[in-house]
Amino acid sequence: MALRVLWINMAVSSVLAIIIGFFAGYRMGLVFLIGGIVSSVNFSLSAFVASFSVTGRISGLWGGLSTFARILAVALVGGLLFRLDRMYVLAYMGGFIMNFVALIIYSLKIKDERE
Repeated sequence: MALRVLWINMAVSSVLAIIIGFFAGYRMGLVFLIGGIVSSVNFSLSAFVASFSVTGRISGLWGGLSTFARILAVALVGGLLFRLDRMYVLAYMGGFIMNFVALIIYSLKIKDERE
């Protein structure tokens, strides 16, 4: 599941980054794509840690530290982009939110396959 969501997210983020880059400038498109990449990595690491937590290979302490590190990394990237240009944060957040759009597309695809 995580791999399919990752592919959908990267496809949607890439297409939208090109469109945004065309209309708002290539830097905004690049920042949007960075948001999509960060959300994909965050989602993949979350799925990895959750999988190992369920099987007992990772303790709760490591799971908590992993969550803290992922949140810190996302915030640091956002803070760096904010220092460069305030509008970059909006593009970054938009790219980050594309992961949720990918989850919706994936769930609709799964629903259609079950019917």
